[in-house]
Amino acid sequence: MNVSLQDISIRTELKAGDLGHVVLLHGLLYQKEYGYGPAFESYVAGGLHEFHKNYDSTKDRVWICEYKDQFAGFMLLMHRENNSAQLRYFIILPEFRGIGLGAKDRARKRAESEGQSENQNERARLSNAIVRFASA
Repeated sequence: MNVSLQDISIRTELKAGDLGHVVLLHGLLYQKEYGYGPAFESYVAGGLHEFHKNYDSTKDRVWICEYKDQFAGFMLLMHRENNSAQLRYFIILPEFRGIGLGAKDRARKRAESEGQSENQNERARLSNAIVRFASA
């Protein structure tokens, strides 16, 4: 597949089936790349259930990368106690790795963060650092 960065879109709203698809992708990809089994898939499902159950639109965020309505990658930011947050479930499918997707996401998040609160800017800064690390 010949895909360029311009072909990828990023949405920040969950649709029906997204969470199940993320569980499936983690199960299949982590089995293939790391030999993980159903216990890992169950762990991911549990974490996504926790995210959905405690979802707060002012503190939590999802980034769904798509190519022609097909999942290309996913990451979420989940709020925690004491005004902290956790980035979880960062995954980019192999055919979309190495095209600069992390850089595109950083630029979009930087533009979104202008005019937002200091806490939101800190979340964006942290997620940018994680994306940069994960895409290296």
